[in-house]
Amino acid sequence: MACPQAPRCTLHSQLSTSHALTVWQTLFCDSGFDRCVRYRLGAIGAVVPADLLPDGRTHLPQKGKRG
Repeated sequence: MACPQAPRCTLHSQLSTSHALTVWQTLFCDSGFDRCVRYRLGAIGAVVPADLLPDGRTHLPQKGKRG
């Protein structure tokens, strides 16, 4: 079952436009949306930061960076 908040999610549209990011969409938007931090925040009426990723990180990992 797809995420009911996907039509309102600003990140969803960004994920769907990049082939490299479609794995995020598959894992969190198309199924398993109950694991999505963005979904859970929205479900309780909290503000969802624009840069918040479904797993709770606030930026995509950069290749070659450690930390």
